Amino acid sequence: MPISKKIILLTAEALKDRVLTFVERQTIVKAALKEGISESEVNQYIDNALQQRLKSYTKEELKQCPTCGAQIPLISNQCQFCGTMLTAGNVQTGYKNISGEEMQIIRRENLKTEQERQNITKCPDCGAPFPLISNVCTHCGYILHEKADSELNVKNLIQNIQTAINKLKAAPKPTFFKVFMFRIDIILFYFAAAFLILDCIGGYSSYICISASLLLTSFILLMTNKTKKDSPVEIADNEFYSALYSHEMYSRETDTLYGENPEAKQLLNNYAAEIAKVKKQRTTNRSILSALVLGLLAIPMVLYYFAPSTDERAQQNRETHLDIYEMSEFSKQLLPLPNYSVANYYSDFISANGNATLAFDVVYFDLHIEDLLGDTLSYKVRVDALNLVSTGQKNNNADTCRLRVFLWDKNKKPVAKDMYPIEILYHDNDDNYEKILTFGKGHYYGDFLSKKSTYNIKRLKEIADSAYYYTIY
Repeated sequence: MPISKKIILLTAEALKDRVLTFVERQTIVKAALKEGISESEVNQYIDNALQQRLKSYTKEELKQCPTCGAQIPLISNQCQFCGTMLTAGNVQTGYKNISGEEMQIIRRENLKTEQERQNITKCPDCGAPFPLISNVCTHCGYILHEKADSELNVKNLIQNIQTAINKLKAAPKPTFFKVFMFRIDIILFYFAAAFLILDCIGGYSSYICISASLLLTSFILLMTNKTKKDSPVEIADNEFYSALYSHEMYSRETDTLYGENPEAKQLLNNYAAEIAKVKKQRTTNRSILSALVLGLLAIPMVLYYFAPSTDERAQQNRETHLDIYEMSEFSKQLLPLPNYSVANYYSDFISANGNATLAFDVVYFDLHIEDLLGDTLSYKVRVDALNLVSTGQKNNNADTCRLRVFLWDKNKKPVAKDMYPIEILYHDNDDNYEKILTFGKGHYYGDFLSKKSTYNIKRLKEIADSAYYYTIY
């Protein structure tokens, strides 16, 4: 797109003092962008205009020789001291009638440049006393202010880049311990879930208690840490992305305005190297974190894979707690005591036909037996499938009857008296022992269970070995 007249005049005004400051360039570029001119086009035009301006002089500027700095008359086209031809063309000044915010900014910059020029008493290059009436140092030939941008702006840029580098170096580096402690609530929640999974897929019932404890701890930590500060990872991320943005910004500024400054370029290279170092560390940290997460996820599966199978665990538990299994699976047939299968009080109403089964109940045996120790279990005596048959006679007090079982050995001596009473288990249904007593007909298969219990397996074995007959009383 062609450069507009406004941009041409603004550039001419900015170069009037033969100095192009950063603010002046920035103002011209912004004005060009508003008109649809690309940034690269306007910067190229500004650079070309600057080079042409540094090669051209007005008659007013030629009152000192640009080569030796000697005063020369305005009517002369040649320096009478060094012989330099003063034939540079005049610079157009048609920009004086331009107004607007951009022109005001540029004119303020020109005024600052003029003030800086008046304040210089020594040559910025060699330090020799500098004659204020000249623009050229008579000792080294340094031309005052003939540069692309002011030295102050370059120093500010270099200082800003160095500050950004120092800030990135001083940025907090999150260690594994810091991240671990910051996320301890989430980690505990994960382990709670892991133990719960182990309980579900492996049958380790004790793990559900561990899972519940970890879950409760995680919940308490989560509730008490509502106002905790930003994550150390988040703080480090903010510093890293801020450094990326700053490096890109300073790179564009250097390429556009100070491309020939070696110090700025070197600092940018240092900045890029520091960013690359942090980026590499971030990649390493994330790889370690990913490996850790995968390792944690694999723990339940590995444990389950190497853990004994259900059949193997059952066999191991059977071998470890053989007595418990033997007593829980024990059964023995009991015979009715001859001529006394039912005590006198009930003999008119019921009779006991057939055998009954002696067994033992393990209290809470519905839990996983492998999680229970033999010395923490209790046992009850049980008599099952005892067939009660009505004699045909009714009992008017059937609702007050509570049938019991008495055990005898082969010598008709009492057995398990320390476990009495062994009472009938009441079933709340239409077919129960009260009906056969009340109506004098039918039969009922009754189950009996001792009210007392014992922890002594040896005592149970004695009962199992000696019990032979039973009586209803």
